[in-house]
Amino acid sequence: MKELFAPILITLLVVAMVVQGIFLEKAQHMTGEALEIAGKWQEAYTELQEDYSQAVEKIEQLEYELRSEE
Repeated sequence: MKELFAPILITLLVVAMVVQGIFLEKAQHMTGEALEIAGKWQEAYTELQEDYSQAVEKIEQLEYELRSEE
């Protein structure tokens, strides 16, 4: 029985390392996808902010023109 203990333990350790490697690879892939999605959200948010700023400027300009006409 003692002769089997070391090979079994080594085999289990190798299997555990392989499984860990698979999960690590999947986690890295998912992290990459999450970062890509976060980047797209950031771009969309920045674009929305710019659109909002332009709309505010346009409203202010129209209000100024309306006051000037009065």
